[in-house]
Order: sequence, then structure tokens, then C-alpha cells
Amino acid sequence: MQLEEYMKTLGYRDFEIDTFLKRYPYHKMKKSSILDNMKRVCTYFTSCDYTEEEVVKMAKKFPSLYNYGKENLEQKRKDMMELGYQEEEITEMTKVFPALYSYGKSNMVGKIEDLMDLGYTREEVLQMTKTLPTLYGYHIDNIRSKINYLREIGLSMVPLRNTKDLVQSIDVTYARYEFLKARGSRVTEEHYKILFCSNKTFEKQYGVSKKQLLEKYPYQREDEKQK
Repeated sequence: MQLEEYMKTLGYRDFEIDTFLKRYPYHKMKKSSILDNMKRVCTYFTSCDYTEEEVVKMAKKFPSLYNYGKENLEQKRKDMMELGYQEEEITEMTKVFPALYSYGKSNMVGKIEDLMDLGYTREEVLQMTKTLPTLYGYHIDNIRSKINYLREIGLSMVPLRNTKDLVQSIDVTYARYEFLKARGSRVTEEHYKILFCSNKTFEKQYGVSKKQLLEKYPYQREDEKQK
């Protein structure tokens, strides 16, 4: 079976195949080698309780996945287990953020320690990263600024209670909070969800777009405040 034919059996469309083959390092590899790699990786992951469809979704997010060897992938999973994750948790986390397979153990340990320095226990950090695996991909300065701002406005519980809310940029959170404050609307632990709703929902409820909010209430970063 030819590479293109095999990729179509996995659900890739023609333009996706074309884009994939132009990516580094695949544009320098023989198609026969790419095909062997893909089959080997798919076989490995399906043996770890991923479905074939899930493997393809992971590879579309992180195309380099097909270039990893079985021993390398096994070691990555072993490293994550040593950090405190269970096998099934690793599987679920990597479905969401397959680039975790590219992270070295020392990098993950460093991020865990960075988050613990913000006042969280190791168990809390592990729970946060299970809920939002992409935390490993965020720069610690980005995470720190979001968490510190939430603490400033009395929402220190958000990172643990709703970790996925950390996906939203601090610019949007700040602008929405200032907008609501100007309207006399209180944001409390009991009533804060509106801060993290979709842009469409917020605009529908208040008649103001994300662009308008950001222009009227620009967030000033720490380095800018010190000037």
C-alpha cells in the first residue's frame, strides 16, 4: 500500500496529505520510511488503548508524533508515571495535548515546581495539569500573571476549581472585569462565570465586542507599569 493510500484509510483528505508531506522532517524523508513510521506508531498507540481515530487527531495536532520510536514513546509514558500520573490519565492528557510526548522529564518537573512556587501543592498541580494538559506548554510568566490577577480580584479559587479558564488571555479577563465593574456589576466567587464565557455569549448579553472591550480597557503588563 502506498503512503497516500494508507493515509486516506486513516481519514486524511488530499489537502491534508499534501500539507503533511511538506512539513519538516517529512519533506526530506522517503515515503516508504514515513509509511513504516506511521504504521509502527499507530500500532503502538492502539496497543495503549487509543483508537485509530484518536491517533490521527493527535498526529494532526502534533505531526512529528509519527517520527517517534516505540522505545522513546514508552519512556515518555514511564517518565510521566514517575511524576505521579496513572496510565489512563496519561492517555487522556495526550489525546488533548499530544505534544507532551516531546517534553523531557526535566522540563515537566520544572513546570510542576514553578506552579508549586505559586502556592499550590504537588497534588493540586497534578490535578490542574490533568484538567488542562496544555499548562505544560504555557510559559510560566503567562500562567503567573493570570493567577496573580485572579487573586487580586478575589477569584483565587478559579485555577483549581475551573483550571480550563486559564486558557483565556489575561487581556480579555481584565477587560471584561473592568467593563462589569464600570456597570456596577459585582464579580464574586459565586458569580464569576460570565468572565469566562465565549466572546459571542458576552457580546450577545452586553452588546460589546471583544475588540471594543480590549480597546477601552487595555491590560497593562508589569514591565509596562514599572516604566
